[in-house]
Amino acid sequence: MAKGKREIGIRFYGGAREIGGSCIELSLPDGRRVLLDCGGKFKKDGRTVYPEIEKPEKIDIAFLSHPHADHSLGFLHARQIGLNCPIITTEMTKQTSVVTFCDAHKLEVEREEEPRFTYGKIAQVLNLMKTDRSRGQFEGLSYKLFPAGHIPGAVAAYLGYGHKSILYTGDINNNETRLVAERGKLPHADVLIIDCTYGNRLHPDREKTEQDFRQMIEGTVAGNGCVVIGAFAVARSPEILLLLTEINPDCPIYVDGMPRDIVKVYLENIQYLKNRDLEKIRGQVRFVSGSNHRRYVANMRPAIVVASGGMLNGGAILHYAKAVAPDEKSVLALTGYQVEGTNGRRALEEGRIEINGEVIDLKCSVRRFSFSTHLDSDGIKKTIVEVMPKLVIAQHGDEQSVRAVVKMARNLNIKAIAPAIGERIIV
Repeated sequence: MAKGKREIGIRFYGGAREIGGSCIELSLPDGRRVLLDCGGKFKKDGRTVYPEIEKPEKIDIAFLSHPHADHSLGFLHARQIGLNCPIITTEMTKQTSVVTFCDAHKLEVEREEEPRFTYGKIAQVLNLMKTDRSRGQFEGLSYKLFPAGHIPGAVAAYLGYGHKSILYTGDINNNETRLVAERGKLPHADVLIIDCTYGNRLHPDREKTEQDFRQMIEGTVAGNGCVVIGAFAVARSPEILLLLTEINPDCPIYVDGMPRDIVKVYLENIQYLKNRDLEKIRGQVRFVSGSNHRRYVANMRPAIVVASGGMLNGGAILHYAKAVAPDEKSVLALTGYQVEGTNGRRALEEGRIEINGEVIDLKCSVRRFSFSTHLDSDGIKKTIVEVMPKLVIAQHGDEQSVRAVVKMARNLNIKAIAPAIGERIIV
């Protein structure tokens, strides 16, 4: 085989110099095509857009690193336009994706949009997911999944073809959490495609963050306020609920929206978690059921509500955010990264949000607590040194973050690039 025929093409449909819509295609020398994740991207107007994959019916195999919507939701759209290949993932990711996908359908109905994601289409995608193949061969392509430490079931995908190897991290974390054990060692690879969400900054001290969170909870409850916590439903909300049960505030703790369903899935699949600690929340949290119950809870003081919609762009959180907006005793707490253009970023920077075209000023306090399960800049550097690739591809981060990681890798005498959306590179 000629040297030029051994090259692998890497094309970015999403997640390049941005966070959202992660989707990468590998073109193998023999013409076969591999897809790494396929997520949705949240727009300023509340819509979600999806990668437009060229001839998706000709994709031969796909890998899903974890079920967060910005990595998984695009598979529903891809299936609609022809994708029909095995999707290699983990059982925990498949079980959690049931909730993620059904929630996407529910949001479309609530917005009175024409549902694109029927339950039939959801079932088709779930049937494509293969969870018994953590390592294997696919017509000359070898692969192995490694725990990524991000959320339960999250994996990094190692791919080998001929004498070349590629490691795609998905979203990755080096530190253990209440739900996930510290990830194991990653293999050496020629090419490292790495998560750069926090590529230009360090996380605050976790112990100090949890102490500040505890003080906020206790102070707000003592002042007869309501704490509305916007948490990414998948993994972040159960993690927050565990922390809340440790704090044991003198008021009821409610769970509404998608977190309610995720907690149930986690409890039903507890063998995939680090331990059985999540069972501690049984009897200590209350699940909101129905619109009447939601209205009742929104007006209760003091109270704590953990609701879906980590960036305030949709979900149950909007109902509670509107309810506490005029209440100076209450707090709207955000617990994850807020992408530019989202309601969450607007709440932090402008003190206002927009719901169904209505701009709402927030007189309540708006606080952000970093409970991230992504690598920070130190973690990224350690991972690069651990894998020791010949090439680092910086992605899943804004312009500043990916540029910082490119510079970091080059300072280690490793070639590094940060491709743009639509760009195709050869390795």
